[in-house]
Amino acid sequence: MIAKDICTLAQDLRLDFASEATTRLKIIDRIIFEILGWDRSDVKVEERVSEDGITGFADYVLSTAMTAIVIEAKKVGDTFVDIESKRRQETISALTRTSAGPAIMQARDYARKLSIPFAAITNGNQWIVFAATRTDQVKFEKSNAIIFPSLEVALLENIGEFLKLLSREAVISGSLEYALTGQIGNQNANHRLNDYYNESFSKVHRQNLFHLIDDEINTAFSEDIVFQSADILEKLYVDTPDRTRFDKRIQMNILKRRSAISKTAIQAVDEKKVAHKITSASERTKPLGGCPEFCVNGQSGGEFRLTQRREYDRFKTTSRPDRWFAI
Repeated sequence: MIAKDICTLAQDLRLDFASEATTRLKIIDRIIFEILGWDRSDVKVEERVSEDGITGFADYVLSTAMTAIVIEAKKVGDTFVDIESKRRQETISALTRTSAGPAIMQARDYARKLSIPFAAITNGNQWIVFAATRTDQVKFEKSNAIIFPSLEVALLENIGEFLKLLSREAVISGSLEYALTGQIGNQNANHRLNDYYNESFSKVHRQNLFHLIDDEINTAFSEDIVFQSADILEKLYVDTPDRTRFDKRIQMNILKRRSAISKTAIQAVDEKKVAHKITSASERTKPLGGCPEFCVNGQSGGEFRLTQRREYDRFKTTSRPDRWFAI
């Protein structure tokens, strides 16, 4: 059995005062991949952590699509001597006063800098798992940590609890949130209404409550809600800073348009008068010998008339349009 083999190997390594690298290779790696069932693609080792000019390296970062956990490893010889007598759950405040305190603070800092909510420390034999960050106004010192005081307890006596907390499937299902942040039930399952029923949604019988709220659900998830009433639409409005700024710009453009429309015209355009003026201007023009009157930019007075005469002579010999007007 893999668990027994790992326990035996850990005892031998403690007697040999194995290094941290050896502990990770022969004990911790096997627990993560062979016992807890994590994939190689889920795990990053020696993850670089830099902040304020200080650089460190997180030993393990186990990640899923929903959450992640930092594991800080110590060599098997670094026994947390005062942990073996601790109960299964203990507050972080009490643990920071033990020999495991520096390792806990180191793992917590790595997790916070990487924006990872959970952390664990282990020397290959003892495991302490805790929440590195809290978003429910519970102080870090007041949080509980889960302790597995020896490898025999984790892999033999309480293997079911160990797997239920740290296995890949359990972490994906929200085990860390449930066990460490006091969430009631699985936070990642049963998001859909259909998950609460044994039958598929399309086969739910009509005698249940769905027929009573069918129209309201369809209206709420469609554009029809906009046309119901102003009161319903106002209830759906969420007053966020971005939306408020956008609404102010819309309102400003509406006011500008209203002010422009409300002004009276300075003088109304009479199409008949405009047409009459164009006709009168056309009738007042005199034919210029069947040839157009040309205008060359930059010329005036005598130069203009001389150019006009030359162009007239040229067109007289080349073409004679039926009618040209002086413009």
